[in-house]
Amino acid sequence: MQKSVETVNKYINKIKSNVQKVGFIKYNAYDETENKLSFALALLDDYNNGVLINHIYSKHGSNIYAKLVTESKVEDRISEEKILALKIAKEDRHFKTRNVPQITKNKKTSKIK
Repeated sequence: MQKSVETVNKYINKIKSNVQKVGFIKYNAYDETENKLSFALALLDDYNNGVLINHIYSKHGSNIYAKLVTESKVEDRISEEKILALKIAKEDRHFKTRNVPQITKNKKTSKIK
C-alpha cells in the first residue's frame, strides 16, 4: 500500500510540473496596423513557473520574444500586455478561445475589450 501512495504522489508532482495555466492576449503593437496580430502568451505550471512569449507584428516584419517565469516573476521589465497574460494564466485554469481579451491601444490610453 505504501508503494502505491508513493507512486501516485510521484505522478501528481509530475503532472503539476506540466503546463496547467494559459493566459493569452491579442493586441495592436503599433498604430500603423489595423488587425490585432500581436499577442502575449503565458504558459505556466501549477507552481507558476513557465514561459512568457510575446509576438510583435508590424508592417515591416514580426519579432518573437520569450522570457522565463519563476514563481510568477519575470526578471526583466514587461509590458502591460504581458502582465495581463500572466495574470490571466495565474487566475484562470480554463482557457477558452472565445474569451480572449483584446487590448485596443491608442496614443493616450489602452482599453481592454
